[in-house]
Amino acid sequence: MIRRDYLMRLIEQFTEALSRLLKLKESKNYKESFFLIGQTYKYLLGFDSLFINSLGTEDLISIISTDGVPDVNKCIIIATLLKEEGDVYEAQNQKDISRRRYLKSLDIFLRGLLSGGEIMLDYHSYDLEKIVDKLGKENLALDIKERLSRYYEKIVERNKYRLNSGSNCNF
Repeated sequence: MIRRDYLMRLIEQFTEALSRLLKLKESKNYKESFFLIGQTYKYLLGFDSLFINSLGTEDLISIISTDGVPDVNKCIIIATLLKEEGDVYEAQNQKDISRRRYLKSLDIFLRGLLSGGEIMLDYHSYDLEKIVDKLGKENLALDIKERLSRYYEKIVERNKYRLNSGSNCNF
C-alpha cells in the first residue's frame, strides 16, 4: 500500500512537471525548460541533469538497478526527461546535443521496457516511436537496433495475446 501511494504520488508529480514543461516549450522559454527538467531530475531521482548526462547508459542503469534489474519507473522518468531535453536542444537548432539526448533516451526506454516494463509498453510506445523517427532507424547503433527489435517482438506478442484472449476487442 505504501509503495502504491508512493508510485501514485511520483506519477502525479511527474505529470505536473511535464505539463508545465510543455507550456514552457510552447512559449519558447528554453532557459526555464532546462531549469524545470533539472529540478524534476533532482526532486524525483535525487540527481541533477549534469550528473545524468555525464554518465554513460550502462553506469546510469546500474545506479537505478536493484539486484541487476533496472527500476522501470526511474528508467521512464530519465528517458522522458532526456527526450524533453532533446526537444529543447532541437528547438534551439543544437542538433548534435539533441541527438545525444535522444539516443540515450531511446536506450534507457528500451532497457527499462525490456526488463519488466511490459505493463508500460502501451503508455510509452508513442514517445519511443517519436524518438526513433527523429533519429532514423538506419542511424542507430547495432546494440540499440537489437533492443528495438526485441521491443517490437514484445509488442507483437502482446497484441497476439490480446487478440487470442479477446482483450480490447470492440466487436
